[in-house]
Amino acid sequence: MIVILGSPNSADGKLYSVARGRCELALGEYAKHPGWRILLTGGYGAHFNTTGRPHAAYLRDYLVERGVPAEAIVEFAESATTLEDASLSKPIVLKYGAPQILVVTSDYHIDRARYVFEREFADTDVHIEFLV
Repeated sequence: MIVILGSPNSADGKLYSVARGRCELALGEYAKHPGWRILLTGGYGAHFNTTGRPHAAYLRDYLVERGVPAEAIVEFAESATTLEDASLSKPIVLKYGAPQILVVTSDYHIDRARYVFEREFADTDVHIEFLV
């Protein structure tokens, strides 16, 4: 399963370059693994999304516009922090029985994401890799 971590969008829902970059990385991986599912994170928060739709919905729109089938995208982890990215993603990953997740983030965020996801998934057999 590919897990794309959210990042800020504009007040009118446009994805900033960080989010678009993460989506592009994920698109490359999805092309290599077309049977994989995609989990999108990002809900609402004053610091990253104040629109009426969760940030993950804008990520989904971007991916679907670029050819990802809507049915490949699972329910959202409507998180507001990296801690919530991991804690809200875990039950979804386990629900789908994914043996492996590829967490897509940014270079400046990798250390925090690695720490949080590895801690959250420590009691599982899920293998975690990171893509920046």
